[in-house]
Amino acid sequence: MKRPTKGAIAKRLVDIARKEGLEIETNAAEMLVEQVGNDIRQVLHAMQMWRARSCSLRYGDLRDGGMARIEKDKILRQSPFEACQMLLAGPSKGTPLEDRYNVYFVDYSLVPLLVQQNYVEASKNGVFKSPRLSDCDKMDALARAADAVSDMELAGASIMGADQHWELLPTTAAFACRVGTMIDGFMGFPTFPQWLGKNSSRGKFKRFTQELVLHSSLAAGQGFAAVRLEYVPYWRRLLVQPLVARGSEGAEAVIALLDAYGLSKDDFMETMREMQFLVEKDAVLADAYAGIDAQVVSMAYTCCPR
Repeated sequence: MKRPTKGAIAKRLVDIARKEGLEIETNAAEMLVEQVGNDIRQVLHAMQMWRARSCSLRYGDLRDGGMARIEKDKILRQSPFEACQMLLAGPSKGTPLEDRYNVYFVDYSLVPLLVQQNYVEASKNGVFKSPRLSDCDKMDALARAADAVSDMELAGASIMGADQHWELLPTTAAFACRVGTMIDGFMGFPTFPQWLGKNSSRGKFKRFTQELVLHSSLAAGQGFAAVRLEYVPYWRRLLVQPLVARGSEGAEAVIALLDAYGLSKDDFMETMREMQFLVEKDAVLADAYAGIDAQVVSMAYTCCPR
């Protein structure tokens, strides 16, 4: 859901203020909304505070310093992507260390991943553009940033894991600040962390492997690693060959092999197909899979008793 626009909120504020005995200018209402990040609850609270001491709220009152008493913390209004930009910029933009430290806590689960994903790219517009540093100094700064990212992840693993050492959270924030201090970089818009997608794929393939282990437990009786590294490539090659060599006539042989190992049609046509290793020796199998008509196997399953 999108936040309401500044104009829509300001119009409603004027109506509310009139009913509560507060005279407010439209441009003052818009400035108030903008300063609190379009937060309706916060802007109503600010108006209530102002009404306690005055019956009018004008643009000049806010411009001349009245906003400082009711303004929402700017750090809390940052998105995780803006927090990453601020951290990677380091001290070059004049941002105090305290603000860079606090912005880490906008989302302490996503911000570290954003920093890890983008710090190398940000360094290209930071330390690597510095005319004062030699190539060795630039690489040394990047290496120090990489060490800080590694230390941040080590501390973060102890926080989120079974240990639950939440006292290390300030340490991870300090390491995130150190990354930006080393590279002094800039990012137009940080890239979304690829680790999240890779971890999701890892979970999917782990689930696939566990299903194959369960289905083949009586025939093969092997564990997770053996099935994934040895049996899956062997099964895939063994099952594809009859269909490649004989077409639909090889479907019965495929079904017999699946029955022998306790596997299903979905294990063959979907699970093993997804679990191909992307190496050169699998290119032939990938092409063979692409040439297999799923209807051939389905017809064989319909016509041949199991």
